[in-house]
Amino acid sequence: MKNPSGTKSNRKNSSGQHCLSRMVKGKKVTRVVKTAGRKQQTAAAKGAAKQNDGFPLCEGCGKVVTDDTRALQCERCSGKDTWKCTECLNVSDEAYDILTSDSGGCFHWFCDRCTAVVMAPAAPISDCGAKLDAMVRLLEQLLERTTSMEQKLGEKADLKIVEAMDARIQQLEKEGTATDTNVNTVQAVEEALTKQKEEDIDMNSRKNNVIIYRLKEEDGDKPDIRKTKDKTFFTELCGKVLGVEVRDQDVSKMFRLGKMTPGRDRPLLIGLKSESIKNEIMSNLNKLKDTDDRYKRVGIAHDLSPKQREEIRKALETAGRHTVVGSGSAENQKFRVVGQGSKLRVIKVDRT
Repeated sequence: MKNPSGTKSNRKNSSGQHCLSRMVKGKKVTRVVKTAGRKQQTAAAKGAAKQNDGFPLCEGCGKVVTDDTRALQCERCSGKDTWKCTECLNVSDEAYDILTSDSGGCFHWFCDRCTAVVMAPAAPISDCGAKLDAMVRLLEQLLERTTSMEQKLGEKADLKIVEAMDARIQQLEKEGTATDTNVNTVQAVEEALTKQKEEDIDMNSRKNNVIIYRLKEEDGDKPDIRKTKDKTFFTELCGKVLGVEVRDQDVSKMFRLGKMTPGRDRPLLIGLKSESIKNEIMSNLNKLKDTDDRYKRVGIAHDLSPKQREEIRKALETAGRHTVVGSGSAENQKFRVVGQGSKLRVIKVDRT
């Protein structure tokens, strides 16, 4: 640290000796300079301090440190009371001149308090321990998110998917050695959970919807007229054919799917406010075959998510591979998918 005239400094070791340190080709070289202990200040020094309030004092002898005084200041804290004169440091004038010159730039001096801090050994760092802590935190967050999702999904979640998630989490808990592979696996599980949550939200938004196919759509009618005709048909279909009473307040939304194209009847999506009404409609679809052609020609189905449609497609493909081509029973029967989620299955029904 610099003195009033801009000098560098030395430091004191744990045994009370002042040390001059510098770096030579990457190695630390220390020269010990013994100092004489000063246990009391002289009366003359104390009197001088009172007359020079604007200057610091030597913390060893109490001498006033002016610009002409040969003294060093702590380089770390630069405190006003951290000066020591060359007499207290037991440093010769020749050595002091070297220290304060450009060639002495590698030498430093610290006060007792700063020496204890500077010379303290650095705390060891364990990369393995840090990675393990990070892995534990990720696992705790993952378990919290999984528990919260299970409580919200309840019976709506696919049991097989939940069991698969639990198995992957248990596997991660066993592999408690925090490695980069473990971290990547946790991130993959988090992504799977997020994707599953989005799919569950999509399925939940569709659960009260039904879609009517092959319902005649007049191209020349105005949009409000077409909507009124669709609403009237749906109400009559439910009441007269299926035996289900549907009031205006039971319908949350109703619209045709896709862009209108001449000669093509777009599917009609109806959203119901009650799941029980939707289930009652679906359970009475067998009554359509005993009604007149106006109602018999339409088809009513669930509003399925992309994931559900993919599951049905795969189930039908699997069933088709086990069918004997050319057999009489195969020609007179067709496949039908029933159930949803983990209860999804394919059955054979007679062609009518």
